[in-house]
Amino acid sequence: MSVIPQNLLKYFKWKKQEKGRSIKEIETNPDLQECLELIEEAAAILTKIFLNEHQNQDEETLSIIALRLSNDFTVACDLILSGWWYVDIMIKRDIYESFLLLYYLADDKSRIERWKKATRKQRLGEFGAGRLWSELKKRMKNEVGDLKELEAVNKRYWLYCEWGSHPTYKGICETSYKDGALREWCFFDKNRLPGYLKELVTLSGLALDAFVKAYGEKNLPQDIQIDFNSRLEKGLEWSKRNPGKSYCEWDSDC
Repeated sequence: MSVIPQNLLKYFKWKKQEKGRSIKEIETNPDLQECLELIEEAAAILTKIFLNEHQNQDEETLSIIALRLSNDFTVACDLILSGWWYVDIMIKRDIYESFLLLYYLADDKSRIERWKKATRKQRLGEFGAGRLWSELKKRMKNEVGDLKELEAVNKRYWLYCEWGSHPTYKGICETSYKDGALREWCFFDKNRLPGYLKELVTLSGLALDAFVKAYGEKNLPQDIQIDFNSRLEKGLEWSKRNPGKSYCEWDSDC
């Protein structure tokens, strides 16, 4: 007799079945295969950085974020392939908040130690999402001048909240069957699969780039620099070939 409760065993069997359907779909679709390869490359680079010998405490601290992001990319893939749509979006929000934090730390390395030792009050004040977004907006305005793309990136955050992290009626409907019903734990959806994977490709590229800016590309071993630049070039080429709708265009309220 199994020590695992029967309902959990049923779930494990169901999840394996739904993931199998996703894998079969991906096996016949080179575009989806490319998505997984780009996500995996970003995760692998961050894992290499985590395992690398670090030169100082700041690099050691940042390496913890690298491993967390690598784990996020991997588990998000698992959730998408299994059909846990809203839970995947919750992970995406975590990636997005890490992306904001890393750009903030990149602008002033003294912030790394403050973030590491921050109390809850200090974290919510200096390192809260609102503050981090405001600082990134200032930086981009000075560097680029055009905030159109940045605004689109920010709209992602609100959709991650509405569709994943908060139990909104609209979010439940948007990540369930077409009629808004939840009949099983998770479910394969051929139409959702491409959009969710493509969103993760974009987000993993943004987060990887932000991490390297905070860590310092020149501080990376040459082999990791080569891997990073290769992933950056592939990501830019992929973006040109995949100008499809972003999450913010899926929901007019965002």
